[in-house]
Amino acid sequence: MFDWLGISAVNPWLLIGAAGVAAPIIIHLLSKRRFKRIDWAAMDFLLDADRRNRRRIRLEHLLLLLLRCLAILLLAMLVSRLFIKPGGLASFALQSVRTERLVLLDDSPSMQVRNGDRSVFDQTIEALSDFVRATASQRPNDTFSLMLTSRPGRFVVNGRLFSQTEEILQGIAALKPADLSANPDASLAAVADAIEQPTGGAGETLNRVVYLLSDLRSTDWMGDPSDPDSQALDGPIERLSELVEGLVVVNVGASRVDNLAVASIGSQVKNVVVGVPTRFDVTVANHGAKAAQDVAVTFTVAGAPPAEALIRRIPAGESGQAGFDFTFREAGSAEILVEIDSDRLPVDNRRHFAARVMQAVPILVVDGDPAGEFGRSESFFLSYALSPPGEVPSGYGVQTITENQFIAADLAPYQVIVLANVYRISAQQRDRLEQWVERGGGLVLALGDQVDRQSYNSLLHREGKGLLPIRLNEVAGDPDERQSARLVVDRANHPILKVFAGESNPFLQRIRFYQWWSGEMPTELVASGDGRVIASFNDTARSPALAERRFGDGRVLTMTMPVDGDWHSWPADPSYIITVLETARYLAGSTAMQGNLTVGQPVRHPLNVARFATEADFLAPGQERPTTLRAREDGTHGEAANMATTGVNGRPVFQHDLASSRGIYQLMLHRYDGEQERVLFAANLDPDESDLTPLDRAAAEKIVHGENVTLVEGAAVLAGGVTGGRAEMWRWMLAALVLVLCADSFLAWTFGRRR
Repeated sequence: MFDWLGISAVNPWLLIGAAGVAAPIIIHLLSKRRFKRIDWAAMDFLLDADRRNRRRIRLEHLLLLLLRCLAILLLAMLVSRLFIKPGGLASFALQSVRTERLVLLDDSPSMQVRNGDRSVFDQTIEALSDFVRATASQRPNDTFSLMLTSRPGRFVVNGRLFSQTEEILQGIAALKPADLSANPDASLAAVADAIEQPTGGAGETLNRVVYLLSDLRSTDWMGDPSDPDSQALDGPIERLSELVEGLVVVNVGASRVDNLAVASIGSQVKNVVVGVPTRFDVTVANHGAKAAQDVAVTFTVAGAPPAEALIRRIPAGESGQAGFDFTFREAGSAEILVEIDSDRLPVDNRRHFAARVMQAVPILVVDGDPAGEFGRSESFFLSYALSPPGEVPSGYGVQTITENQFIAADLAPYQVIVLANVYRISAQQRDRLEQWVERGGGLVLALGDQVDRQSYNSLLHREGKGLLPIRLNEVAGDPDERQSARLVVDRANHPILKVFAGESNPFLQRIRFYQWWSGEMPTELVASGDGRVIASFNDTARSPALAERRFGDGRVLTMTMPVDGDWHSWPADPSYIITVLETARYLAGSTAMQGNLTVGQPVRHPLNVARFATEADFLAPGQERPTTLRAREDGTHGEAANMATTGVNGRPVFQHDLASSRGIYQLMLHRYDGEQERVLFAANLDPDESDLTPLDRAAAEKIVHGENVTLVEGAAVLAGGVTGGRAEMWRWMLAALVLVLCADSFLAWTFGRRR
């Protein structure tokens, strides 16, 4: 309203109250109604006096009428909250009003798209510098603040006068694009939180304009890309627009850019082991509008010659894969680098991978029936299947101990534990096993003739709440081995039983089982999905043969027959070795991806207090000197300010709160013998950063809208000068209203007294 004059109102509908100005006029007119005149001699003297004072009285009445009309007009303008905008005849009043101009700059990796020899980020920085110079020349007493989307809530420049131009420009020139993804929701909320903080004195005019400079990528701004009506930022934009006098969203992004990116590096095995070939799959994503041809991929392991592969064709919007085989010769952490040819967004054309190479997957076998004679111990066939002699390693390292040794054994180093026909375990051992499995361990309970049924049911089964998923009844079958049973696969797609796949599988026909433990799984365990029978016997009771259950983050596999050949002929069949190896692979934890992070995640590593000191050296990418990192269990902070330490499942960990940049992070552990072990972590960009699809104009206008919100295209508009800002007039209106009411009361009293 009144744009030509430069005046508007926050609540324009309340100006309808100005119509009340007619009330005193109507009252005045009604008071002038004509009455019937009757001549009266005594009135002649009064009328004569009235004629002499009529002009003065009329002026007094008119003055009071004007003051009362003005009071009503001022009251209407007060409640409607009039303000002055720039650009109108009244804008000269803004020259004395200080405006804070707060810039929120998107510094995410997608802003590094190159246009010629410069990136979008560089062009935006140049335009922002021009904006500072232009504003400094027009409004030097305004203030400037700058916040980055990579660090919401932290100001790079906070409340500097534009007259301090060189200082502001130096701060802007020092900015570099970050590797952290943009989070518009959190960033806009951080700006709103900062604005809501109390500032200034009681008489200060609060006047703020926010500029958001972003490439407006669809993946950042759309709540659900599959739903065109999904708008994730409606709430934050509406909240911010209500707090400021202007929100200007500047789209600095380029039009759609074809982009190839190394999206991921994955291992086909759960554990990378010395001497065992490991297959790595590299995924290259094509975010362009046309198919990519002959994409060359380079795979380099530190200290080894690079390998190359060619992806012949990657359709538009899809991904292609290249496979690389590599055999590591020593244990420890190894750095892998994958690269493709550079394009307009070079930061996603390379990806790091931190391989955790193990000497062997550690497996603990507790032998419940050891024997001095070769080949007669309970664990003989199992150990042979897991780690057979020969030049080709299986990748498993087996340690066999007795029941007595198991009492004091440290379970932490092992990924799989096998209780082979163990007589019984104590409540203390049960508790240690449960904690170990809950943290991700894989447990095998192989039942034989020495198992104490009552102990297993009371301590391990515990009515379906313990490690043992089956309640044991009795030993079934024929001890004289005149009758036998065969294995029936209930879960043909289960990983450990794939050797038995197929309707006419010969392995199922050859294996004979003569005795086994009968039992049943509680229906509650099956209904919850935590327990299932994966194989059974073809006896009349369909007794479970192999059953598993989830327990915390780990799994328990129960075999109702022993792992030796006392009750069955399985160890003599080739399928036994295959099944044992697949069982170990299935139950073992995964370490292949442990050292790989997305930028923005914390770097965490559990401490083995039996081998390493509680202090370590930590080196981030680009850091010249390491910092000291301390492990704690109580969540206290170490010596370095950004090094938080906490405990996980009772084990102390080293933790660096934020991997803020892509590259390799190094943690140097100090062994008690004085040597060091290096643990690597690889931090990479979020793959979504490679999708440069921008919001189209229609979608952007749906999200960026509101009375005080403006959407403009191109950073060049910033150089055109300042925009936004207003000065509210309610304080002036209130002062004038009080003055008018006081004047009306005083004059009415004065005029009445004089008469």
